[in-house]
Amino acid sequence: KEGRKEGREVGRQKGLGEGEIQGEIMLIQTLQKILGLPVGDAKSFQSQSIEQLRAATEELRNKIQRRA
Repeated sequence: KEGRKEGREVGRQKGLGEGEIQGEIMLIQTLQKILGLPVGDAKSFQSQSIEQLRAATEELRNKIQRRA
């Protein structure tokens, strides 16, 4: 019983992490569209860590702010 509970928690955490990555990828793609840049394929981002994705998001946000 304890093993099942632990397995569910691990699965939940993994699902949340994957959802966070997918959300960040979608945000990057949206920012690329706003900037008129070529939009990267979601698969091209899959090998990047969440930290790398966040850094890319921040860079794109900065570009948008500099344009305003």
